[in-house]
Amino acid sequence: MRANLMFRDRGFDIDAPKAPGRDDMIIDLQIQRILDAMSNGNKTINDVCDAALFQPLQSIDEISYRHETLDDARRNPDVVTKLFEIADEATERHSVKFRKMPSAHVSVMYHNTIEYLRGCIDSLQSLRKLAHRERKKFSSEGFTNLLSLLESELDDDYLKPLDRKLQSLFSGDDAIISADLGEILEGVSFTSRKPVFHGITDNWMTAPMYTINDNSTTLHIEKKEFELRSDLAMDRMTTALRQSAEFVGSFFNMLRNETGFFAGVLNLENKLKKIGMPLARPTLLPVESTRHDWSGLYDVSLALIRNAKVVGSELDTENKKLFVITGANQGGKSTYLRGMGQAYLMAQCGMYVGAESYTSPLRRNLFTHFKREADIRLKSGKLDEELERLSKIGEHLTPGCLVFLNESFSSTNEREGSEIIRQITQAMIENNIEVFSVTHMYIYATAFKDDASTMFLRAQRRDGGERTFKIQPGEPLVTAFGEDIYRQVFLGEAAMKRDADGIVVN
Repeated sequence: MRANLMFRDRGFDIDAPKAPGRDDMIIDLQIQRILDAMSNGNKTINDVCDAALFQPLQSIDEISYRHETLDDARRNPDVVTKLFEIADEATERHSVKFRKMPSAHVSVMYHNTIEYLRGCIDSLQSLRKLAHRERKKFSSEGFTNLLSLLESELDDDYLKPLDRKLQSLFSGDDAIISADLGEILEGVSFTSRKPVFHGITDNWMTAPMYTINDNSTTLHIEKKEFELRSDLAMDRMTTALRQSAEFVGSFFNMLRNETGFFAGVLNLENKLKKIGMPLARPTLLPVESTRHDWSGLYDVSLALIRNAKVVGSELDTENKKLFVITGANQGGKSTYLRGMGQAYLMAQCGMYVGAESYTSPLRRNLFTHFKREADIRLKSGKLDEELERLSKIGEHLTPGCLVFLNESFSSTNEREGSEIIRQITQAMIENNIEVFSVTHMYIYATAFKDDASTMFLRAQRRDGGERTFKIQPGEPLVTAFGEDIYRQVFLGEAAMKRDADGIVVN
């Protein structure tokens, strides 16, 4: 059985390769804060949400399927949580029972496997009862098929005889092994036997019985040989039971992973709703589209760390390949990039995004190249380090990808840095790779002023120096208003005059 909550036609592979550039995105887009909010300290949820975020879907149909499943989960959060808890408990039971199995004696393996399978029957019965009670509340294809399957396949006609068979195999500390006598009276044809009961008397009790004298050296050797061959007989039966246990265990593990993703999404949404931040079901367009239309798009990690509302931004444009973002220092430019990157990852793994509304094209992959702080462990200069990271990105770039450049090559002088990043940016947009570039380099920014496929955005700054943290259309300015920061740090807030509305004035 497959859960098929994440995909219509296959299970979700938590171990599938993650998107190239994942490690940089974790740092640059502050994704770990989002994963922490999703997991609530649960490692399984953290791992499965990490895998989902960095396995971006490339089909609008696949995203729609997952959105519909998520909508059902949002309407029935308690049921999703219960499904995850049942699967999680069964998976943990498997881990406990089989963690030391390779070194265990065959009889220990035999009994542990039966105990595990009998515990699984209890878990399967819980799933069946939950499905029977809650199935009609769900309408998505994923949850409807799963709950219908649990209800129909795990009925009493299947589970009760299965439990009886397992119980018959578990006869205290002993297993019944039969053997024939060979030509020289050695044991041959060792076979595991199922006890058959007639009233209170076991038919094996009436069979001929022979006792080996432990004081006989010869017979002691024969006894050891008998035990060895008996173990081999039990091993065959244990192997068959283990195969059944692995099959059942893989189902519970799969169900835990897939319900864990939706449980994690609900955890995140609950935290954002408590803060008062909006969530929007994204509209995804084909990869060939250049349409971007969103409102109230915000940095989810910033909202989580502040535990308070944060400012969102808008964008409504089409037929642009390059977005050059300039403006005042500490005006929200990097925050804007993080919000967009988080929205991309969340949208293309089937989540709602941090915005009031969101429409954007599918993208093959996202890559981030953010300025890094000085690192004394670097074996080469900062310019070499930046070039090396960009070179690794270049190995994976294809048409339809999205690249975020944040103060790239600002470690060198403006003339040289502008020329390096200009050539790299030009090559990307010529190959249909979309670029959002935050920069303070005026030479670089203005190099694209006559390019019809370029849109200029600027961090809003009011006349008195106040930052609104909104990003709006606006051409590059020569200054980044660094003097505003100087006045705040060295002159203090009291030295800044304000008008009647509280706005800073010169």
